[in-house]
Amino acid sequence: MSAVNLEQFSWAGGLVGAFTGIAALITSVYFTRRATKAAEDAAASARRTAKVEVDRHHGELTPQVTVEAAAAGHGSDRVTVTLCLDGPPGLRHLDEMLIRIRGDQPQRVLAGDPSEEELRAVIWAPYRLVPGVDGADLDGRSVNVATVRSGDRRTLVLEPSPAPAWITADEWAARHDETPIRLAIECTRTGDEPWPLLREFPQPQAEFEPHLTTKSGGILVLRCTNTGNAPAKGPVFTDDTGDDVSVEGTYRELVHPSESTQSAWIYRTAAGHTEWVRLAWTDLRGVTRSMRYRLPD
Repeated sequence: MSAVNLEQFSWAGGLVGAFTGIAALITSVYFTRRATKAAEDAAASARRTAKVEVDRHHGELTPQVTVEAAAAGHGSDRVTVTLCLDGPPGLRHLDEMLIRIRGDQPQRVLAGDPSEEELRAVIWAPYRLVPGVDGADLDGRSVNVATVRSGDRRTLVLEPSPAPAWITADEWAARHDETPIRLAIECTRTGDEPWPLLREFPQPQAEFEPHLTTKSGGILVLRCTNTGNAPAKGPVFTDDTGDDVSVEGTYRELVHPSESTQSAWIYRTAAGHTEWVRLAWTDLRGVTRSMRYRLPD
């Protein structure tokens, strides 16, 4: 074989060897990347599985916080709210509960409306925490309750939220006539993500159950018992013409829960008779409320 042929053969052999090496490198890189991708996918799947499990466990430990509200009594316009940590079984304590009054701030849409700062300064809710009482902040917006154990009860004191300067007291009371009390509660425990809760409940109100008896001479006697969780101020009976109804018994300026009003006497004659009796009173926030009772034929 000539020297030229030997050089060509050597050059061709080197080229084949180079291609073989490159192919081996490409194959190695491919399988390495594939193995790396598989490992990454497995790790991501494991993380997702672990997160699902953590989220499931976190959800099972969501605090069960019950809320009860009632009027403070003794003619006060304040409301007591009792919170209790009732479970679940795996949650023995919370390090802290941050409780905020939740309101519904209106949108500022017209020129001349209050500024954003003025709107934010208002507590757009029927009640606020009594500022400075039992750890509440000075605005009455929030309170921190520390170290709450399962079965513990914590009592908050609320008062009617003040009307902003550009709304009259009557308009403000009417605005929140049927607005429920809303509490945003953030529960925290070391090692766990926070649990955000929302508790909503009606304002404490008087509710009346009528009791009717009949006396001789066509006289009906109506007495109403307060079955609600707040007192009624200044209850007054009127008939369907708006006239006051005759009453008997000691007048009560405040009718507390489980107490009864005076007895209303309705006289029926052959010439005609009253079909309806209305009981009106004022609630804790100064709003007039009433109920109508239809008398039997």
